[in-house]
Amino acid sequence: MSELDDYRIKINKIDDEMSKLFVERMEVSKDIADYKLKHALPVYDENREKEVIEKNLATVQQIACTLGEHMAETEVLLRSIAKDYSSEINDRPNITIRNKKGKF
Repeated sequence: MSELDDYRIKINKIDDEMSKLFVERMEVSKDIADYKLKHALPVYDENREKEVIEKNLATVQQIACTLGEHMAETEVLLRSIAKDYSSEINDRPNITIRNKKGKF
């Protein structure tokens, strides 16, 4: 087995874990969407989103400062997907709009 094969095995394991975590995250997003619908809360909470993104960016930047921009795009995209999903399952509009960089 080559060194490249070893790397591919590692990344496949990481991808598997990320997929499982994504499904788990979307299940919790559904629970949040149900709660918000039940309590007449909007799908999008700008302050909460900014707070979470900043916290997660700080964590990544402490580990690898060169990944900050990529993590920012990932964070924004992930939250946008969750909001879209929440809107779909509760048949409510999602008022956020993404540009090509994933920013609002």
